[in-house]
Amino acid sequence: MTRRTSWLDRVRHSFAAKLLLALAGSVGVLLLVTILSVRAQTRRQVAVAVERSLAQSRNVFAQQEGELRQGLETTAGRWVGGNRLGAALDDALQSGSTDILAQTASYEFQLAASRDTVLAGFTDADGRPVASVMNDRMLAGPASAIPGPLVSWLLPSDSIGAFGYHLLNGRLFAVYVTRLPLFDNLVGTLTLGTMVTDSVARDAGVALGAEVCFVAAGRCVASSRGVRGGMATQMVAMAGARGTRRVNWGGRRWVLTADRISTGAGMQQAWRVTAFPLDGVLGPFETIQRAEVLAGAFSLALAILVGLFLSRQFARPVRALVAATERVAAGDYDVRVEATTGDELGTLADAFNEMTHGLLLKERYRGVLDKVVSREIADELLKGEITLGGETRRVTTLFADVRGFTAMTEGMEPQRVIALLNEVMERAAEAIHHEGGVVDKFVGDEVMAVFGAPVSRGDDADRAVRAALRIRAGIEALNADRAARGEPTLGMGIGINCGRAVAGNMGSTGRLNYTVLGESVNVASRLCDQAGPGEILVVQPFLAELKSPVGAVPLGPRAFKGISAPLEVYALRAAGTAGGDAASSTTTLPAAATAAIALMLGMGLAVTPARAQELPTLQELGIGWTSPGGFLQVTPSGRLEIAGYVPGNVPAWLIPTTHAFVAPRASLFVDLFAGERVYGTVELRADRGEAPADRPLRGRIEQAYLRVTPLAGANVSVQAGKFVSPFGGWPQRPAVPAEEPFIRPPLPYDYRTIISPTFVSLGSAGFLTWKDRPREFRATGAPVVWNAPYQLGAMVSGAWKAVGFRAAVMNSAPSSEPREWNRLGAGEHGPSWVAHASVQVVPELRIGASWNRGSFLQDELTNAPLPSGTSVRDYFQEIWGFEAAFARGPVAAKGELLLDRWDVPNVADYPRDVSFYGEARVKVTPGLFAAARYSGIRFDRISNGSGGEVMWDYPIDRLQLAAGYRLGRTTEVRAEYLLNSTDAPPAGSDDLVSIQWSWTF
Repeated sequence: MTRRTSWLDRVRHSFAAKLLLALAGSVGVLLLVTILSVRAQTRRQVAVAVERSLAQSRNVFAQQEGELRQGLETTAGRWVGGNRLGAALDDALQSGSTDILAQTASYEFQLAASRDTVLAGFTDADGRPVASVMNDRMLAGPASAIPGPLVSWLLPSDSIGAFGYHLLNGRLFAVYVTRLPLFDNLVGTLTLGTMVTDSVARDAGVALGAEVCFVAAGRCVASSRGVRGGMATQMVAMAGARGTRRVNWGGRRWVLTADRISTGAGMQQAWRVTAFPLDGVLGPFETIQRAEVLAGAFSLALAILVGLFLSRQFARPVRALVAATERVAAGDYDVRVEATTGDELGTLADAFNEMTHGLLLKERYRGVLDKVVSREIADELLKGEITLGGETRRVTTLFADVRGFTAMTEGMEPQRVIALLNEVMERAAEAIHHEGGVVDKFVGDEVMAVFGAPVSRGDDADRAVRAALRIRAGIEALNADRAARGEPTLGMGIGINCGRAVAGNMGSTGRLNYTVLGESVNVASRLCDQAGPGEILVVQPFLAELKSPVGAVPLGPRAFKGISAPLEVYALRAAGTAGGDAASSTTTLPAAATAAIALMLGMGLAVTPARAQELPTLQELGIGWTSPGGFLQVTPSGRLEIAGYVPGNVPAWLIPTTHAFVAPRASLFVDLFAGERVYGTVELRADRGEAPADRPLRGRIEQAYLRVTPLAGANVSVQAGKFVSPFGGWPQRPAVPAEEPFIRPPLPYDYRTIISPTFVSLGSAGFLTWKDRPREFRATGAPVVWNAPYQLGAMVSGAWKAVGFRAAVMNSAPSSEPREWNRLGAGEHGPSWVAHASVQVVPELRIGASWNRGSFLQDELTNAPLPSGTSVRDYFQEIWGFEAAFARGPVAAKGELLLDRWDVPNVADYPRDVSFYGEARVKVTPGLFAAARYSGIRFDRISNGSGGEVMWDYPIDRLQLAAGYRLGRTTEVRAEYLLNSTDAPPAGSDDLVSIQWSWTF
C-alpha cells in the first residue's frame, strides 16, 4: 500500500526549508550586532557627510567668486581699453574738478548696459582718493568706494588687478582694482564694484541645498530665503568661529560653518556663514535602527512561515518568470520576479531582475540624456566607449543671448525668472533641433548650438542661418504674446561662425561634457556679444560657406577680445528685429557731421565716428511686420548711393558728355518670409538710368521673385520672377554690395561690341565695316548697361556638400537691352538657357563654371530680312565662363575668363571673342581698403570675303584703381579712377573719375 505524502511532509523533508529554518535563529543575533555597529557608524558617517558638504561649498563659493571677479575684470578691461576715462581722471587731477570725470563714468555705466556694476572709485597714481560714484551719482566722500588696502597692495606689485570685498554704507560689494593709464602712462587706479545681494546668497544656497548668509559689521547683509529670525542670529554669532557647530531651529537640525572671505589686508573682515541641514543625513541611519529592531522581533516568525510555504510555492517562480518574460517582450521594463528560493530558480529570477533593471536604467538614462543633450550625443555616450579628448572637425557654431535680461528680471521672483528663461530657451532649442543642430549648453540667458558635430549634414552653415531665423521668429511670436499681456518685450542677439574646432568629451573621467572648442567658436561668441536685439552677425569668411544666397549688410571691421586682427562683420539682412529697443541705440548722423568727417578724411586725419552716432537701419528703427504666429514676416531694407562722375575730354560711348554730373540711386528691398520654405523679395529702384547719365530720375522694379524650397531638409529651391542672371561670378556680387570694391563693372560686363540685335548685314564684308561706323552700330551693340541683366525667368538652385549649382531659363539673351528684360514671354527669338556650378575647393578657394545660350536677335529687324528658311531662333549667342576667387586674411583676389561665340546672319564664320578680368583687394587698415582690376577683350579674325582675314572688332583694355573707407557699419565712401584704351573710333584713352557715398539701411 502506497503512503500518501502530505504537504507538511514535503516541507519537513525539503532541504531549502530546513536551511532557511536553521538560518532563522542566527538572523536575530546578526540583527542585534548590526544595530550596535550602526550606532557607532552613524557618528562617522555624519562627520564624512559634513566634510563632503564643506568641500562642495568651497567649490561652489570659489566658482561664484570667480564669476564675480571675471565679470568685474571684463568690465574694467572695457573701461580702461580706451583713453577716454584716463583723460577724464587726468583732467580731474589737473583742474581739481571732478565734473568731467563724473560725466565720463556715467557714460561708461550707460555703455555697459548692466545693472551688475554699480560702484566706481578713482585714485591718483599714489593711491590718494579722487572720486567715488555709485549708480551714476557722485558720492560725498571721494574715499567711499576706494578699498585702500587693495589699492596699496596693487600699485607696487606686478599684478594687473586685485579682487576683494568692500563695505559701504552697511552694504557689501565685490570690488576689482586695476591701473588706469593714459597713453601708456599711469594716471591712477580704477575700482569697480558689484553689490553682494540676496540673489548671490540665494544662488549659492540653491547649488548647495543649504542656507547662506554674508556677515559684515555684525549683521547679515545678504542671505538666502530661509535665513530669518533666530536662524540669522545664530549665523551672525558663528562669524569668526572655527570648526562647525550644530544648532536646532524651526524643528530641524543644522550644522553651521563660517569662511572668511578675501577682503585685503587691513580691511574690515566679512564672513560667509553656511547652514547645512542634518535631517537628511541622520534620517537614514535612524530609520535603519528602527527597522532593525522590528526585523529582529519578527525574524523567527517570518523564517518559519517562509519555510512552511516553500514547497507549496515552488512552482510559482516559474509561472511568474514566464509571465514577466511576456511583459518584457511587450516593452514593460518595470516588471520584477520575486526570488522565493535560493536555488537555481532563485538565481534565475535574480538574473532576470538584473536584466530588466539594466534595461529600465538604460531607458531612463536615455530619457534623461535626451533632455540634457542632443540625441546624437546621447547615442555616442550610450555606446559605453567614453574617453576624454576629441577630434578636429569643421563645425558651425551659433550663440544666442537675450539682450537686457538682467535688467528686465531685476526684482522679479526667481520662479518667474526661471519660467521666462525656460519659455525663451524652449523656442530656441526647438529651432536648433529642427535644423539638425545640437544644443551644446545653456549658460544663463545664453544658448550655444553646434552644427556639424557629432554628425555633419553637408550644409551646416545654411542650417545655422535657418535656425537663427527660426529663433528670431519664435522670439517675435513670444513678444506678441507678452505685449498682449502688457509685459515688456525682449530681443535676442545671435552670432554665427564656421571653422575648425576640437569636438569631443571635455572635463574629467567622472563628469564629461560633449562640446567644441577653438578660435572659430570664440569668434561666434564675440559676435553674439556685439549683436543687438534681433541682429544676426557673421564675419566675411562665413558668407562664402553658405550654399544658398542671403542678404548681408556690412557693418565694417570690428575688434574682438582675444582676436589679434579686426574682422569684417556683416548683419544678415533677413534677420529682422526681435526687440523694440534697438532704435534707441542709434541716432541719425547729421549732414554737417558727415561733411566734417569727409573733410577730416581728406586732410588725412584719423577719424573713428562713435557707433552711437551712425545712420540707423530700418531694422534698428523697428520697421517691419511679423504675423502673430510668426508664419509671415515682412522685412524692409535699402541702399542709397550718391555718385559723382567726371568724364575725360574724349566723350565715352557710355557717357555721351564731357562735363561732370551727379547720379543718385536709391533701392528699397522688401523681403517676405512665409514659414521656412517660401521666400520672396521685391527691389524698387530709382536712378538716372541703367547707364548713368545726366537725365531725370525714374523709378522701376529692378527685381521681384518668389523662391520655394519644396522638401524639408533638402538644399534645393525653385524660384521664378525677375532676378539677376545666374551666369558668371560678377553678377552675383551686387547682392552683397560690400564685396564689390569698384563703382564700374569689369569690362566683359560693360563694353559694346559691334554686333547688332536689330540690323542684318548682307555679308562678311558689310559686317566688318560696322566697327568703323560707331554712330550707327556701336550704339546698338551689346551689352548695354553698367550692370548685370535682371531678366524674367525661372531657376532651380541648390548645393550638395562643397558643390553649388544653378540652372535657369530666362526670357532673353545676356546681351539683351533693358527693354527686353521685362517681356513676359521670350518672343519669337525663344528663351535663353543658363547653367552654373561652383566648388569650394578649400575654405580660401572657390572655382566655378557657367554656360549661357540664347538667341540675341530681336523680333523687329530694321533692314534686310534673314536668309530664306531661317528665323531669329536660328542665331545664337553662346558664352562659356570660368571663374575663381581666393581670400586669405586682408587680401582677396578674383578673376573670370569668358569665351563668347556669335552666330551672325550672312556671315560664314562664327565671330568669337575672349574677355577676362583679374582683380585684387587689400584691407589696408580697419575700414580702409584699396583695389585694382585689369580687364580686356580680344576679338577673333574672320574671313573678309576676299580671301583674307581681319579682326572683326577692335581690342580694348581697361585699368581700374579704387579705394574706399567705411565711415561706420552702414556708410561708406569710394573713389575710382578708370582708364580705357582702344583703337576703336573715337580712338584714344577714355578716362573716368568716380566718387560714391553709400548708406545701407
